[in-house]
Amino acid sequence: MRFCGLRSGGKHDRPTFYAGITLFTSPHGETILSSSIDELTVNYEENGTLVCKELDKVILSRGLWSTIIFRYQEWRVQENDYGPDKYVIRRYKKVGEEYKPQSKFSISSPKQARQLIDVLTSWLPKE
Repeated sequence: MRFCGLRSGGKHDRPTFYAGITLFTSPHGETILSSSIDELTVNYEENGTLVCKELDKVILSRGLWSTIIFRYQEWRVQENDYGPDKYVIRRYKKVGEEYKPQSKFSISSPKQARQLIDVLTSWLPKE
């Protein structure tokens, strides 16, 4: 399963926003879904180039509403290499037998990632 939604390079791979739901469409116009939470990825290939490369993922919750955090890199055409690591948290809703993307939160920089860690650490009780 290939989709990124984090970068749009062609007219068909852009995410469609409708009532707060992000739907991804393939070049053939169908909505891209998955029947397994383990198959969901941010890997996305365009014209033979992996333009969004998943480095890691952690499934934070499973069930009717599932949450995954992805670590990925985007291909930079001008530099002819991958850019810095990026992070996104995505929520999926299981509808029937398929997971549909519902929302996402992109962590915009290492500084913002560290701020999130610091805030959450300060809010959590000491073990």
